[in-house]
Amino acid sequence: MLRAFPINFQFQLRSFQDSVRSDPMQLKATSSEMTMMPRSSKCGWMGSSLMGPPTILFSLAVLAELVFWMAGIESQLSEVWLVLVAVPLLLHFTSPKAKPTQPKKIVEDDADDVGGKGRPEKANKVPGSRKGLPKAALGVKSAAKEASPIDEARAALKAELDKCVQAGDIQAAAAVLQQLVDSGAANAVCFNMIISLCAKQNQPKDAQTWMRQMLESSIKPDAASFNATIDACARAGDTSKAEFWLQKMIETEVMPNTITCNTVIHACAKFGEVERAERWMERFIKQGVSLDVISYSAMINACTKRGDVVGAEKWLAMMNRNGVEGNVVTYSTLISAYARKANKAGAERCLAVMLGSGILADSICYNAVIDTCAKAGDVEGAENWLSKMREAGLTLTTITYNAVINACTKSSDAARAEFWLSKMLDDDVKADVVSYSTVINAFARVGNPKGAEQWLTNMIKAGVAANVQSYSTVISAFAKVGDAEGAERLLAQMDDAGIHGDTISFTSVINACAKVGNVKKSEAWLVRMLENGVEPNEITFNAVICACAKAGDGARACEWLQKMKLAEVLPNSFSYNQAAKPFVAQGDYRRVEHLMSALRDDGLPPDDFCLTSLLYAYGNAHPKQKQRAEAAFRKYVADGVALSRNALSALARVVGRGNADTLFEQCGVDARAIESGSTNRYKEGRTSRTHFERRW
Repeated sequence: MLRAFPINFQFQLRSFQDSVRSDPMQLKATSSEMTMMPRSSKCGWMGSSLMGPPTILFSLAVLAELVFWMAGIESQLSEVWLVLVAVPLLLHFTSPKAKPTQPKKIVEDDADDVGGKGRPEKANKVPGSRKGLPKAALGVKSAAKEASPIDEARAALKAELDKCVQAGDIQAAAAVLQQLVDSGAANAVCFNMIISLCAKQNQPKDAQTWMRQMLESSIKPDAASFNATIDACARAGDTSKAEFWLQKMIETEVMPNTITCNTVIHACAKFGEVERAERWMERFIKQGVSLDVISYSAMINACTKRGDVVGAEKWLAMMNRNGVEGNVVTYSTLISAYARKANKAGAERCLAVMLGSGILADSICYNAVIDTCAKAGDVEGAENWLSKMREAGLTLTTITYNAVINACTKSSDAARAEFWLSKMLDDDVKADVVSYSTVINAFARVGNPKGAEQWLTNMIKAGVAANVQSYSTVISAFAKVGDAEGAERLLAQMDDAGIHGDTISFTSVINACAKVGNVKKSEAWLVRMLENGVEPNEITFNAVICACAKAGDGARACEWLQKMKLAEVLPNSFSYNQAAKPFVAQGDYRRVEHLMSALRDDGLPPDDFCLTSLLYAYGNAHPKQKQRAEAAFRKYVADGVALSRNALSALARVVGRGNADTLFEQCGVDARAIESGSTNRYKEGRTSRTHFERRW
């Protein structure tokens, strides 16, 4: 073991020397570095790379080993730690050294370059040295490639143009672009920037002006140039100009792309020019333009905007045939179109196809289908889709619950509407004024004003501000059952809440008073309505006239008929016939004839309602006015007035059934067909014709 140490040590030393000798370039580099070192570093004993700390450490290790060997001390780990010291030393010698900073010899280098003196450049190329590298690699610009003042000025102008465009300053951008054009530095990108800015600011004329200037210059426009110009015209609604530039694009041999197609189709769709959009769509397909889901969705949207769901379905089918997958926007557009048409089957089918295609429907799609079910009064269908929406992991929103509540209301199921509003609140979904008002309307529809009032109270307690519609619905519910006191109380509460009554709320109270024949209250509320600056309409005046007629006060009814005209509210047939009711009952046919004549003078066409009033007046007269009744009947038939069963009965009551049948035959009236299929056509405002007929 003692003799093994020198052998191993010599072997390691020879290996180290061989490794160093095997790389003459490394030795040369080391020699060069030592030669190039400053004089102070050469003279310093500690500064030498051969006399540094690693060498000293290695020398001490060798010395220690020699001492151990001479003293006869055996060390089992001597070879190991010696190697551990030798390896770092070897790495220290073989690792590249940082080159000391050397002062540049600009004059000498230039002289060498010019005179050809000195060693060639390649001879000085040492690994790790940067002297032999090209100047461009060193980040040094050659004098020939340095930017000229003109180039710097042009670059500054382009930067200024970009800055103006980003700021949306179209005038400043135009001024900078003109400078670039004058200096010959403008390119297609510069023009595209300002054309796009003109499009965004709805300046189609300026966009087209710059496009023309671009075409007149030597700058060739690209697809982006034409797309920006087409977009400018499309945004302004000038589809003709958009088509012009599209045609110009094709003539210039610039291939339209998907963006071009989408811009043109969207412009046509926006203004309802579906035929033009379809024509261009088909042309793009023939030209091989790659169409995407946006292209087809724009076409589908164009069809749905004019209510053409069949055309929209056609484009959806074509999109699927061409291998373009629809997205949630595509299907939701079509579903919403079916919803607007209250086509429940179509909306449900589209949503089913969408889900079957693996497209995840959003809440808009589900809400549209639920709303369609609501419009059709299909409560079970609405509830079923709500359950599917919940199963899909979508959040049920206020709109979702409101649609289901509306379905219950339309089917007159107040208890179910109440259940879903309670369920909505239990699920911590915020109910809004629509939620409560829909439930209030549900109770009003079934004639339960107390229930409607209770939910109005619940709404106010929940902190949801009631509006005029909420109160008006409850007032109408009380008016519907003839509860004038309840209607008046709610209108007073409405006023106390700081909500001013509108025409509907005041008219409902007046109508409630009219139903019980309280003329004074009807008139008082109409006066109060006028004092509050609320304009009455024909229904308002008709309610007061009805109140007077119900009280048998024909003269007062005629006074309100005149006041109605003075208020510049045009009476209708119902107004005149209600005013005539007391006179009809009294058999005062002359006053009834006078009112029917005034109706004609107002330019209103006489109808079956007028004929019935006259015939009943003739029948109630003493003696009965048979000749007048026959003459009136012949005149109304000659005028083409559609007759009802009530008019025929009124005539038979005056002239007798036999004479009436003879008159029917002479006038060509099919009495049997009318009596078997006629319905009470006339209905106006809050008082129906059925109520008028029951009066007799």
